Amino acid sequence: MKKVLAIILCTFAFSGNLIAQWQQSNGPYGGDIRALAVDTTTNHLFAGLNHGGVYKSTDNGASWTMINNGIEFNTVYALAADNSKIFAGTYGNGIFISTDDGNSWTAINTGLTTYGKFVSSIVVFRGNVFAGTNDGVYFSSNDGSTWTSVNSGIPDNSLYVQSLLLSGGILYASVAGGGINGGIYRSADNGGSWTEVNNGLSGNSLNVSSMAANDNGIFAATGDGIYVSTDHGDTWAKTSNFLTSTNAVAVNGSNIFAGTIGSGVYFSPDNGDTWAAVSDGIPAKYIGAFVISGNNIFTGTWDGGVFLSTNNGTNWTDANNGITGMAISSIVHSGDRIFAGGYGGVYTSTDQGNSWTLVNNGLLSTAVIPLAVSGGNIFAGTQNKGIFLSADNGASWTEANNGLTSTDIRALTVKGDSILAGTNGGVFLSTDSGSNWVEKNNELSKGYVMAIATRDTCTFIGTSDGVLLSTDNCDSWVDASSGLPGDTWVDAIVVSGDNVFAGTFGGGVYLSSNNGSSWTAVNNGLSDMQIMSLAVNENGIFAGTYNGGVFVSTDDGSSWIAVNSGLLCKRVSSLMPGSNYVYAGTSDASVWTNDVGITGVREIKKSEISVFPNPAKETLFLRDIKPTAEISIYNIKGKLFINKILTSNQVDISSLPRGLYAIKIVDKTGTRTGKFIKQ
Repeated sequence: MKKVLAIILCTFAFSGNLIAQWQQSNGPYGGDIRALAVDTTTNHLFAGLNHGGVYKSTDNGASWTMINNGIEFNTVYALAADNSKIFAGTYGNGIFISTDDGNSWTAINTGLTTYGKFVSSIVVFRGNVFAGTNDGVYFSSNDGSTWTSVNSGIPDNSLYVQSLLLSGGILYASVAGGGINGGIYRSADNGGSWTEVNNGLSGNSLNVSSMAANDNGIFAATGDGIYVSTDHGDTWAKTSNFLTSTNAVAVNGSNIFAGTIGSGVYFSPDNGDTWAAVSDGIPAKYIGAFVISGNNIFTGTWDGGVFLSTNNGTNWTDANNGITGMAISSIVHSGDRIFAGGYGGVYTSTDQGNSWTLVNNGLLSTAVIPLAVSGGNIFAGTQNKGIFLSADNGASWTEANNGLTSTDIRALTVKGDSILAGTNGGVFLSTDSGSNWVEKNNELSKGYVMAIATRDTCTFIGTSDGVLLSTDNCDSWVDASSGLPGDTWVDAIVVSGDNVFAGTFGGGVYLSSNNGSSWTAVNNGLSDMQIMSLAVNENGIFAGTYNGGVFVSTDDGSSWIAVNSGLLCKRVSSLMPGSNYVYAGTSDASVWTNDVGITGVREIKKSEISVFPNPAKETLFLRDIKPTAEISIYNIKGKLFINKILTSNQVDISSLPRGLYAIKIVDKTGTRTGKFIKQ
């Protein structure tokens, strides 16, 4: 008896771990890079990611290692190194310091306000540290142990600092002020006082994202291209009318590098007098950062990771080995291949995720949201460029947009020989493998179509304002949102037998057993109500959440358990449960796999008793239990409260105190266990 009870209690304590350990796959490599730095003492490189924390390279970018001990998956917008001290500025959680080459991090936020913990820039010089934040400039003379606000002279409505530069003992800060008091401020006394220095800057050029300096002047990356000042900021002049919308700038002698928003990298060998595009080898065109280490130029992109040039940008090579920070929005399989779509394009793996290959040839957009497989064809829906088709496992892609009037594609679903596309302008249907599309928006008045699921003659769509249903091949639509909260954003829909599940962003999961005529919330066990993805197979329903990881239900949504052991990134945007693996695509950490997850779910389904309602107040109902079985009910301390032979599938629990209980059922088939909450 003690042995059985121990098993029951262990099931209580560790039910969330019954699915095996998650493992991060070897890619897809890359990420949304927002900061780069080099420690000149060790020549080690550091990369800060959007929601991905920090990575380190000790071999000039040939390989990278995640170093998030203490900093976790924070968004890192700023990095700086000085005398073997590494500083990381995060977006919302302040500043962290590492004194052991990034192996561990400690928060150093004393003196920072709430908005001061949104950090965009850090510069360090001889023990003095300056931080640019959403609450102005902060200064520390003790390696960040304490911080002091130094904003005298900067207007209160311009305290959103975008970048800092320290050059020749003078500190420069670029701030955002809605075009009124934005631009650049200068301080010659360590931030004690500031003076506006915007002569020559106006309009979009007041939006300064980055600054750099050499012996010839100061260079500013602005919303109107690269500007230069040769008199310490007193006056500014545009270097070329060719460049617009720049986001990053770096200098190496008279060589100037400019990173743009959407057009890649530009290079000037003569202090900005002439410019040339130098993006050969960089598929990603949104440039977030530069760092120069000797003759090596590294650039960090928003949608493709890190790239290296050793010849002033003439050629670039991928330098992402080990950086698993890609945003993955969709995972599908075709034969023995897996395809992952995200904000770097499409990747494929033929070895269950052990390696990935980028397959973007022909794609006009690398912002891929949904993927779908129909026969031997792979369909990729992109943001603002429509749908692309590959008939050769991703080796090449062709546009498949004929008839599409909305090209922001949010959902793709195969229904028999047809393909349905959900867009920012409604639903489109193709019956000829994507060659032609027909608009199917009659009586469809809701917003963005985020998800599509089908069963027999029924088509369900999740929109930015609830659920709609069509029973006539999408020729007409009726509202099917009764029971859903008003203005509900439905990001995911799946069908399981007679049940339809809707994943909402904020309200959790809802169940309909009558084709959407009514919905009921089924969130028992869910700790995160922001559902990003749903998937189903014969073993259960899987839910990927915004911040809580993966949950699974084996009882049609009556209860959920978290299955996150080993899953470091809990923002799960896509799920694909297969026969031997569960694949999870995350928003910040590429693809994760669980190689025995389905077996674990199956064992839960076989060994656990299904009880309802749960929580329960008066009566507990047992599913698939025959009379004459023996039932025992224990509290979490092992005290026996009920022990009897069942005469029906109902148990009176009205006398039990509130709390968590374990059930043991013994009959001719063996012993089964379960759990419930008494309200």
